[in-house]
Amino acid sequence: MRKLTIFLLFSFLFCCTYNWVGLSKPPFNELSLGPIEGLQEEPGLESTLKESLRHYFQSKGINIREEATLRLEGKIKEEKIYTIARDPNRLSRQVRVFLRVWFSLVKDEKPLWETELKRDKLLNLGDSPILDQEKRRRILSELCDDLSQELYIRLILSLK
Repeated sequence: MRKLTIFLLFSFLFCCTYNWVGLSKPPFNELSLGPIEGLQEEPGLESTLKESLRHYFQSKGINIREEATLRLEGKIKEEKIYTIARDPNRLSRQVRVFLRVWFSLVKDEKPLWETELKRDKLLNLGDSPILDQEKRRRILSELCDDLSQELYIRLILSLK
């Protein structure tokens, strides 16, 4: 019985066409980052998202070049920060930050692939009920990193 279990396990892992996303190579090796349009309420979010995409895709072995045939474009559709919990003095103690972005992969000015990604994070403000610029920048940067990872995985799985 043990030999049969081991045989089936190896058969499943090595004989099937199962793909390990983290270990498989992407179907392209270079990419251009096109414009990422943003919202007026959060200046600088576009550049944070673009830098996060650049960093994550390069860490996966994809060259980011201006003259690449494939171009990744994005549009930040929604960015919200709202209070989840208040203390007895009606000061915010916990906020939720929400981000919704539309991405498209373009080749020769024609969209090959499109998707919408949504992410949110909960931020505990602790003793300081003020969401200052540093906290805001940090949480938005974390959301951009999460979006970059999810975008990479979706691209790899859908273009295989």
